[in-house]
Amino acid sequence: MDYNLFVIGDTTLDTFLRLDTKEASVVKEDGRQVLELRFADKIPVAEFHETIGGNSANAAVTGARMGLTTAIWTIMGADQVGERAKRSFEKEGVITDYFFTDEKIHSKVSTIINYGGERTIFIYGDHISYMLPQLGPAKWAYVSSMGEVTGDVYDDIAEWVAMHNVKLAYQPGTFQLRMGAEKTKKLLSVTEVILMNKEEATEYVESRKSDIRGQSSEIGIKSLLEGLLELGPKIAVITDGSNGAYVSDGKTIWSQGIDESVPVIEKTGAGDAYSSALVIALQKGHDIPTAMRWGAENSRSVIQKIGPQAGILTLDEMEKSVRVENASLRVTKNTV
Repeated sequence: MDYNLFVIGDTTLDTFLRLDTKEASVVKEDGRQVLELRFADKIPVAEFHETIGGNSANAAVTGARMGLTTAIWTIMGADQVGERAKRSFEKEGVITDYFFTDEKIHSKVSTIINYGGERTIFIYGDHISYMLPQLGPAKWAYVSSMGEVTGDVYDDIAEWVAMHNVKLAYQPGTFQLRMGAEKTKKLLSVTEVILMNKEEATEYVESRKSDIRGQSSEIGIKSLLEGLLELGPKIAVITDGSNGAYVSDGKTIWSQGIDESVPVIEKTGAGDAYSSALVIALQKGHDIPTAMRWGAENSRSVIQKIGPQAGILTLDEMEKSVRVENASLRVTKNTV
C-alpha cells in the first residue's frame, strides 16, 4: 500500500492527574521552576483521565483525522495497554499493519501532573529492540520519540526514505535529543522538515554554540534555525511557547504569534498538534505560512481539552477554522 503518511515511534498510555493550586506550589531553585508536593502525604487529585498518547501516536491520529491514509510502526507490550492502544488506533482509522507487540516488554506508560495549566511528566518504559520492518512506498514519513536505540534503525529509515523518495518529517524525542545530531546524521541528511521547541533546539545545537552564538549569551531564534538547517533538513520549525513559532527554509524566516484569548485547560500534546498539522498541510501541498496556520489551529484546539488527542481537529474542522480571520495567528515573513 502507498501511504500518505507513515509514522514511526513509540506509543504510551498517558495518565493525567490535575491538582488544585492549594495542593502544590512552584518555587525557583537554581534558576529552574520546581514543583513542590507535601512529602509522605496523600494528595487529593481534582481530575483523573487516561488516554493513549506519545508524540508519534498523536501525529498518526492527526493524520487519520485529516483524511490521510496513515499507518504507524510502533512496538508495545503484549498486555492490556497494547491491546487498548491498537483498538484506539483502529477506531481513529490509523492502519495497524505495522503495530507489533513483544511479550518480553511492558508497554510504555506516563503519568502527567497538570498544575496551573502546565504539565510535569513521569515516564516508564522497558528497553525495546527496534528493527525496521520491510516497508513499501509512502509520500511522507513522520519520525518521533523512540527509546534508547542500540542498532542501525535510523540509518535503515534513512535508506528507506532515499529508496522510495519519501519526504521525512523528524520531531526528535527525549532519547533522540540526547543522542545528538552526529549519531543521526544520515537521517538528518534526508530530512525535509525538522521540528522541535526552543529549549530542544538550543540543546541540539549546543555543541556548535561557540560558532553561532556571537556576542550574545543566548542563542537567538535565527541562529537556532540556521543551526538546524546546517544539519541537513530543508525546513526548520521551532515552537517557543507563548512567543509563538518560527519556520525557515534558509531563504525566509516566518514568525507567528499565539491566540492568548484561548482558555488553556492542559498543554500536553500542544507541540505535537502544531508539528503534525503543519507537516500534514505541507503534505497536502500548502505553502509554509498556511501550514503554520494549520499547526496553530490544531494546537489551540488541543490545549482546550485534557490529553493530547481529544482536541485534534478533523479536516472539515481545520478548513473551517482557517477560513476565520485571526490576527493573533497571522504569519510574518522576513528575508534571511
